[in-house]
Amino acid sequence: DNSELIRLRNEISKFRLAQERVQQEMR
Repeated sequence: DNSELIRLRNEISKFRLAQERVQQEMR
């Protein structure tokens, strides 16, 4: 199964969301 892949994608999306928030705060 690809549950591991789904979990990995979840972590990546969360990381990207956090990065976007940081960039917005730096502006």
